[in-house]
Amino acid sequence: PFIYNGEDDRFLVAWREQDSNLAQRALELQPKNENGELYYTPDVDTYFATETPTEFASFIYDSVIATGIGACQATTSDKPNAHYDGIMASEFHGASGNNFNMLLGANTRDPSNTQYGVYNLRPGPVENNNRRYDAVLTSIWDESYTANARGEEVVDGGAWRNVEGAQFVFYDGTTNEPMPLRTMADAHMLSDGIQIFGLFTSALSMFLCMATGAFVAIKRNHKHIKANQPEFDLILCFGATLFAASLIFVSFDESDGFSEEKLTAMCMTWPWFAAVGYLTIFCALFSKLWRLSKVMSFRRQQVKKMQVVAPFALIILCSLIVLSVWTAIDPLIWIRMTISGVDGEGEKNSDEPLETYGYCECENGGILYFAVPLGILNALAVGVTAIFSWKLKNVSTDFADSKLIFFGIITHIQVWAVGGPILYVTRHVSRDAFYMMLCAITTILSLSMVTLVIWPKIYLYFRDEYFGGPPGRSAVSTIGVRTSGGNVRVSGIQTSRETSRIIELESEVRSLRDQLARRDSERSDLMPQVGVG
Repeated sequence: PFIYNGEDDRFLVAWREQDSNLAQRALELQPKNENGELYYTPDVDTYFATETPTEFASFIYDSVIATGIGACQATTSDKPNAHYDGIMASEFHGASGNNFNMLLGANTRDPSNTQYGVYNLRPGPVENNNRRYDAVLTSIWDESYTANARGEEVVDGGAWRNVEGAQFVFYDGTTNEPMPLRTMADAHMLSDGIQIFGLFTSALSMFLCMATGAFVAIKRNHKHIKANQPEFDLILCFGATLFAASLIFVSFDESDGFSEEKLTAMCMTWPWFAAVGYLTIFCALFSKLWRLSKVMSFRRQQVKKMQVVAPFALIILCSLIVLSVWTAIDPLIWIRMTISGVDGEGEKNSDEPLETYGYCECENGGILYFAVPLGILNALAVGVTAIFSWKLKNVSTDFADSKLIFFGIITHIQVWAVGGPILYVTRHVSRDAFYMMLCAITTILSLSMVTLVIWPKIYLYFRDEYFGGPPGRSAVSTIGVRTSGGNVRVSGIQTSRETSRIIELESEVRSLRDQLARRDSERSDLMPQVGVG
């Protein structure tokens, strides 16, 4: 008891009261080595005042006292085993427990009267290439205690009581109690095959997006690629690559050897790539359509790229602010949730986990405070892009692809409508199902706009360069704008002189048709006046 009761313990108080005379007597009785030297030479004047007995020595002290009490009792008996019987019958408040009592017939201590403790072995300093381990008492068994170490009420039988000022330190250097491996029925780790499939689809999507961007950059001066505004196509490919790469950061767990700290870092990296990548896709499409909308306003002006980049930059800046505040205030961390199992009587027991599940969650539960603003920014970018794509639906696909962009937006809405609920339902149920759904969503959303907007222009390039152009007619590009001749140039978009001439001829044909219709109407009015009809 003196180990955890401290200086107030009765045994330790009696120990401190001993003087130098007892220390000197003990020193004289100490055996000597072969050289006639003492094994231990303490300062007898201060020994009892400064030295404290170890927890292991307490049993030796009680054994000596029990031997002495047994000898005293043996003096009043003539039995041959009187000394032994006296030891076995000894009862006193000792250094190793409140009641020293031997178990009759077993030649050992009665365990119910022995003080039990939990010692935490902690690595100490290394001396002479040998590491020392320190034993720290962290808990004791208290028969009168009514609450265990977790604070749960105990009806009877006692419980472990934490020693004040001492905490059990586990192998990872923290005081967080690890899950006993023997009771882990199912940790819901990501299956190897599904993980490989997800990483493959992510890598394939990234490769296709980067390869498309590289092709656009190399062939940006070709008429079909140039008419499609390659600057914004490159931004589109960049955003799609970021979004496809976001899947990598949710593809690992403890089974891959990643620590909790690394998984936590990957948790917070995922929304940065996903949110910024997705916004970049639609901001590029919006800027492309808005620029063309300005051209279609029938005002003689040159629309520069920087004029339509401002809204794009503002939306991206807002998303970066939200992500930065999220990371600083309440970042995502890796959590392994325990699903309680049942004990032998069919009752729920948190000490017997049936399964565990690892996932990313905000430490303070504030994920909605940041996910909702990011969702609003994404919805705003998608909505504005949808409006402009519908507005420009009649413009030739050589310049706008507004119809294909609108179809792509419908595809995105369908994917979120189907995949979102599945992600919500499976997030704490099946790690494999959740990951497969996230993999499908990421792949479809990252590639859909790239394939719908840019790949048709790549097809036209190969058709014109290697297959002789469109069958039966020459390639003519129109944007539905009336001109009076010459070239029409709008910062990177230029029609040929032949195209402008065709537009002029179409206008002249419409004018002649209107004149014929008026003359037919005038003739119909004059015929009754001249008596014809």
